[in-house]
Amino acid sequence: MRAVPLLAVVVAAGVIGLAGCGGDDDESSVTAFCDKVEELESQPDPLENVSEGDVDSVRDAFADAEDQFNEVADVAPEEIRGDIEQVQNVLGDISSSLEDAENPEDLAGIVDEFQNAGQELEETSQRLEEYTNENCDTGGDTTG
Repeated sequence: MRAVPLLAVVVAAGVIGLAGCGGDDDESSVTAFCDKVEELESQPDPLENVSEGDVDSVRDAFADAEDQFNEVADVAPEEIRGDIEQVQNVLGDISSSLEDAENPEDLAGIVDEFQNAGQELEETSQRLEEYTNENCDTGGDTTG
């Protein structure tokens, strides 16, 4: 029952943490990155309608989330490349693990395996969010 919530935290840390990122390395890179994140934010959350214990729906939703993140990562400014790559590595590792999952117990094992990665991605997400607030106008409510 806790498999989907942890996977959602990992996805949220990686994808939602990017809300409107940009940078000052290269104007076109910043613009492309912000545009891609804005496009991503307008799409439904891939894990929103996942059924607890439904391995196929978790696997499919997570693959969709990974694909969305990779689209954003493709245009990420160099300044945040390290954080982006960290998220990509964790998402890739989880996706690989999900390929072999056959039942809810397997999902629980994956959750246990990636518990620390989820915590690390929360820290990465905070850095990406701070970068976002400083470099990209998303129309969100940010102070600073």
